Amino acid sequence: MLAATAACTAAEGWQSQLLTGSDRHGWTPHAVDLGGRSWSLPDFSYAGYRQGTVALGNAVACRVMRLDGEDGEDISAALTAGIRELARNGGGILRLPAGQFRLSRSIGIDASNIAIEGAGSQRTHLTVAARYQPRDPWDEGVFSFGRNAPDGWRQGWWSQAPEVTRLAEAVEAGDEIIRVTSGRSLRPGQWVALTQALWPAASRRWSGGDWPAFDPDQRPTGHDRLFTLVYLRMVTDVDGDRIQLDAPLPWPMDPANNPIRLVAPDQGQARMLEDVGLSGLSVSFEAADGPERPRGSAVVFEGVRNGWLHDVSIHNIRRTGVRITHSARVTVRNTLIRGMQDGGGGGWGYGFDVFAAQDILLHETVTEWLRHGVTLSRLPTSNVVVSGHRSIGSTMDGDDSHHSPVQQVLFDRHEGVRGAGLRMAYRGDKSNGAHETLASGVVWNARGDDSPGRWYGHGVVVDPLDVGWALVVGVAPQRRVFQDGRPLGRPPMRRVPETKDPLRLPALPGRNPGQASGNVYYEGIGRPGLQPQSLYTAQLQTRTGRQAARYRDDCGQGAAPSPAVERTEPPPRTRLYDNGSGSAVVRLNNAHAGVQEQPTDQPNTPRAAWIRIEDRADAWTPLVTLRHPRHASGRVDSVRLLLRTSRPARFRLQLAEPSLPHETRMVGKTATFDVAAKQWTSVSVPLPSLDHGAVFDTLVLKASGQKTGAIVEIRRIELE
Repeated sequence: MLAATAACTAAEGWQSQLLTGSDRHGWTPHAVDLGGRSWSLPDFSYAGYRQGTVALGNAVACRVMRLDGEDGEDISAALTAGIRELARNGGGILRLPAGQFRLSRSIGIDASNIAIEGAGSQRTHLTVAARYQPRDPWDEGVFSFGRNAPDGWRQGWWSQAPEVTRLAEAVEAGDEIIRVTSGRSLRPGQWVALTQALWPAASRRWSGGDWPAFDPDQRPTGHDRLFTLVYLRMVTDVDGDRIQLDAPLPWPMDPANNPIRLVAPDQGQARMLEDVGLSGLSVSFEAADGPERPRGSAVVFEGVRNGWLHDVSIHNIRRTGVRITHSARVTVRNTLIRGMQDGGGGGWGYGFDVFAAQDILLHETVTEWLRHGVTLSRLPTSNVVVSGHRSIGSTMDGDDSHHSPVQQVLFDRHEGVRGAGLRMAYRGDKSNGAHETLASGVVWNARGDDSPGRWYGHGVVVDPLDVGWALVVGVAPQRRVFQDGRPLGRPPMRRVPETKDPLRLPALPGRNPGQASGNVYYEGIGRPGLQPQSLYTAQLQTRTGRQAARYRDDCGQGAAPSPAVERTEPPPRTRLYDNGSGSAVVRLNNAHAGVQEQPTDQPNTPRAAWIRIEDRADAWTPLVTLRHPRHASGRVDSVRLLLRTSRPARFRLQLAEPSLPHETRMVGKTATFDVAAKQWTSVSVPLPSLDHGAVFDTLVLKASGQKTGAIVEIRRIELE
């Protein structure tokens, strides 16, 4: 194997020591002994809708109901009525036509076997009204699978399910056969969840005792259920007290720490939905009304088993884009989330939020200009695969593990550009006591540009808890890799001093078999060309002989192909101000600027309004402030103004970063430009000083201090 690897040229690519084989003959994991331990790759291919073995939505009956609507019509009531009608008849497909429609309230889907299809993300466009106000700011979406607001709650599918038996002996990660105290109440085809509440020693070791811990006779049933290891599996065979599961376990479990209960989620009160999803449409949010922070998500999966999201484009999110909570085996494919209304922290500005969910697949997805593109949280989260994800720009970490140690995570072909990083590490008491956030995971074939970013240099930061592990294999030269934190005390707890940067890992191109640093294995750092390019795809093909599942095409004419994730070209010009209208909120310094209405000869035609400035102010005096409330932007190369002046003058443009109303706004970069033409002239002001990853939502036109007395009239201001 060493000889075969050495023979690979840079052009041909190279193979990790952790994997042998080829695309033609399949790939086999290979254990590497290094640094006093054995390193190997788990099988991530079981993630997603029906474990990747069938097309998305395949189990829903081809019973198609078509929804009609006129352009501009509010179809909230019609959507709800159609879903209820399908539910009464055992499920089916609700198909939306191409066009522009509006939504003003949440659409609850609380029955199984329901598919909602648009005509394609470039053809069916839904606009969410500014007055839309969900009752639940977190777990309610415009499309809420598993909940029909305000009623419905499916988060207790494991915590409130009846116990059927217990694990009799310890199991290791990768085990599919377990021994229970009694198998008499189990049968093939039955769903069970293996649950183990956090024990006191683990709480002390991983959170300094900050997290709740439970004695053997205690069972978390409320919000404390989030401190439970949970693995949902189907029983495929019962042989006495030995049970065969349909997927390997991602993490070791030992009854000596706390009892491991097998519960029956389909026998409890909060039962899961199955076979529900959304495809082929775009969702855009108008700026939320009112002084409060914007609420709600575009799509929420709550208590869903085997769900999907395909070819969906989401714009200008309020709190989160897609929230997958207390769910399992959900695939999100070819989906784009772009822009946020609020990125001020506390759970706002999250693109894909995977929360207490397992066996989740995000495949060929894109996030742009969010606080976090992908975030993974809570102890019940395991076997999450993020494959082929592109994260563009960030106001914070980019993509991360966020709270409590998530288990068996794969970031596969992850691409971070314009400042978006990838961080899975200890977070201390941030986010209400996050502490350790990674138990085990793999970063495979990470790519990106050389932008510096804001946090940790736009780099890859991986630091699992003390009994965990991680593998970082194949990182392109443009991506930095960091070792995060230093062990302090016993047991080692990782803390990152606020005043110090993480240690940069030296480039390790071509090391064989790799380098181990504590419980992290590094190989091919700074070395492009890793084969296979996608670990998930290679493992899926080896196990099933199939490529990654696409959406079904067997129910007549449905959505036209329109992959949302390919639409990452710069957006068209955004008109902030245009003759008195536009998308920006305009604030004028009345001492030096005003609005001058222009007469019109056309009846019933509103008068045009030009901004009029007199250049007599001191340097840096704000003259015109334009805030674009629909979304913050970081993909702007220049600002274009249509203006004229009575004499030559100089002005400054200054950018301000997003912030909350009660916070002091951070002032960003500036650009200086001159105007001289007395006739209407289009002036483009480049913004070369914007850092990669910088984001702004406010543009301020300021005086230069020359005090020329020039009268400047502005008809149009736009971003381009």
